[in-house]
Amino acid sequence: MRKIFTLVALLSAFVFTAKAEVIPGTCADTVNVDWSYNTDTKTLSFTLTGSDKRVIPNYGPSDKPWQPYIEEIEYLNLPEGLTSIGSYAFSGAKSIKDVVLPQSLVLLNQYAFQDCYSIHTFAIGPNLTLIAQHALNGCYSLTNLSVPANVTEIRFEAFKWIPNVAYSEGREDKPDAGARTVNGIVEDPMVYDANNNTTLSACSAFAKGRVQVKDGVKIINSYAFFSCFAITAVELPNSVETVGKYAFDDCDAMETLIIGSGLLSTDMYSFSMKNLKNVVCMAVAAPDLGMNSFYDTNVSAAVLYVPDESVEAYKAANQWKNFGSIKPLSQIPAGIIDDTEGLNQLSGTPAQATKLLHNGQVLIRRSNRTFTLTGQHLE
Repeated sequence: MRKIFTLVALLSAFVFTAKAEVIPGTCADTVNVDWSYNTDTKTLSFTLTGSDKRVIPNYGPSDKPWQPYIEEIEYLNLPEGLTSIGSYAFSGAKSIKDVVLPQSLVLLNQYAFQDCYSIHTFAIGPNLTLIAQHALNGCYSLTNLSVPANVTEIRFEAFKWIPNVAYSEGREDKPDAGARTVNGIVEDPMVYDANNNTTLSACSAFAKGRVQVKDGVKIINSYAFFSCFAITAVELPNSVETVGKYAFDDCDAMETLIIGSGLLSTDMYSFSMKNLKNVVCMAVAAPDLGMNSFYDTNVSAAVLYVPDESVEAYKAANQWKNFGSIKPLSQIPAGIIDDTEGLNQLSGTPAQATKLLHNGQVLIRRSNRTFTLTGQHLE
């Protein structure tokens, strides 16, 4: 009986192997690049056939020659000497896991890798200068990307819907678009503006649990924390004055938002978080909220803590008044402020916080420093 099973297994393996094939093709008559697809290894390979016009040409969304295999491709073999990847070349290749661009590449065209859902690592060479609009739009699994200084132009929404990569809507170039990396490892998931550290451009998807924006930041950019799925709490320092549109949109695990005393205004949909339960706002004057700032947030079931003297003002303020419960900071439970596991896990530096009562005043103690509930530092 064992011999029969062995024979069946061998025959099955033979049948499977026999089905594997290499499908050849030419990119276009006008370029010197051919392609082939190996159905066994799921690899799409390219070869150069001439000394010039070494480009993968532009295509439409679904007319590339390898379109019949686009959803099953797992690996790309891109040769050195290739200088450009055309529009929609690999759009919809949802099974590709990693991409290493050849060092010779200088141009990545629009929608080239759109909706490649499974890419984790995207390695850019030293000669790439332009990443066109929507080039990696929708690559939401991307967790390892470093944009080197040689990339001088990043066009509109090149990195849209990628939670760990900074992009700026409406800007034609943004050379600081990637989370800072060292030897391919993310060093600082918080992406600050290259020229002005008072602006937070983005927060990486590596951010987990409770995170703290560093003091001195004045502006939280639009989409800065967009789709940071694993964040549960965020602390904004007293220095933050404005929060951009959709800044916390789709942070669905986030339950606690602590806002410093300096916030003046927000843009539309800035705090759209489905599971937000507690908001602490230390600003004495209720900040100006943009249109639908708490859109998709069940504020009627959430609790808002504000300075004791400002409770009535918040109860009358636009959008703030929609909270189901507005309470004075003096009544805040210690668990909302306490962080026994250590704040700022991104840098690995614990910054434990405790709530204490001193001379009838509620104070916060963090990192050997003491603050009032309005954020004032006490010596």
